[in-house]
Amino acid sequence: MIPKRLPPRPENSVSLDKIYVCLYNHDATTTEDSHELEFQCGDLLYIINTDGPNFYVGFKYEIRPSTDKTPRIGLAFKDYITPVFEKI
Repeated sequence: MIPKRLPPRPENSVSLDKIYVCLYNHDATTTEDSHELEFQCGDLLYIINTDGPNFYVGFKYEIRPSTDKTPRIGLAFKDYITPVFEKI
């Protein structure tokens, strides 16, 4: 049977222009109060703020996020990441 209407769009839609890929490995500083994200080359980050002069704010982006944990929001050095999709 064909549905009469389309299913609703997910409320938490993803903005593709906010997905960045990591170009290098980065180990966060060892202090407990470090706000830096730790990531590996090829990891995806979802950037929520690009206002900083040297760092962007975001979190590790997972295609299939686990529902049991909240992503850690932190800083990513802007020269270590680049947008996944290019605006045309």
